[in-house]
Amino acid sequence: MDSNIKTCCDAGNRMAALNNLFYHFNFKRFGITFTAHGLLSLSHLK
Repeated sequence: MDSNIKTCCDAGNRMAALNNLFYHFNFKRFGITFTAHGLLSLSHLK
């Protein structure tokens, strides 16, 4: 029983870590895209 719970927790932690990495990757990519879009908009307004 104990080992089963531990395995479940380990799997959960691994998934959380992967989700965290995925989130940060997407956030960075979105941030770069957003910044580029903002710069294009600013230069277009001038």
